[in-house]
Amino acid sequence: MRSIISCAIESKPGVLICIHNAVDGVRLLKTDYRKYKVGTWKYPYSRQVNMICQGTWIDRNRNFTKLFGKPPEFIERKQNELDHLRNLRNKIAHNYGRNHSYDSSDMPIFNLMPSERISGESLIKYMQLINETVQSFENHLYKKYIGSYEIIKHYIIHCPPRVKREAKANRARWLKEAVGRNGLKSVGIQYYSDLIEYIDSI
Repeated sequence: MRSIISCAIESKPGVLICIHNAVDGVRLLKTDYRKYKVGTWKYPYSRQVNMICQGTWIDRNRNFTKLFGKPPEFIERKQNELDHLRNLRNKIAHNYGRNHSYDSSDMPIFNLMPSERISGESLIKYMQLINETVQSFENHLYKKYIGSYEIIKHYIIHCPPRVKREAKANRARWLKEAVGRNGLKSVGIQYYSDLIEYIDSI
């Protein structure tokens, strides 16, 4: 989910000022691609990504709306279930599944509470919920905000300098092969040639 939100903001940073197309994110990426690695201290949109990917789902949806408009209908409908899953995850990850309200003592071995238990059926249900949540955000953001940005970003960051000095046809071939190696569906060479032309033009 973080990668989807971050790509949407990177591609259309104008969402930060409520003017989606005010700034071409690719132009900023070309200026200094090193700071666009998510998770590094230089990453410029960490705060905005965290506001959508952390906290209660009421807050997440409110912050999502500020940047991208109304959240996907699925997310709003499943808000309570997502919050239940978030709380369960926090109990397991932050407290080893123990109950916070249970008192601790100088001899904690006598105070151990049973860990939170998840049945196999519930685990499958939660995994499906996670998958459908991510898919909802992808479907909502890709066409209007992300588009080909991820592929362009991969070229700018990972294409070897030697290849970048070659003819457009060779660079388009490199990009097409790179997309295939990363498990994505590759399309005709003309699509990648058009992307290279676009990158060169800005």
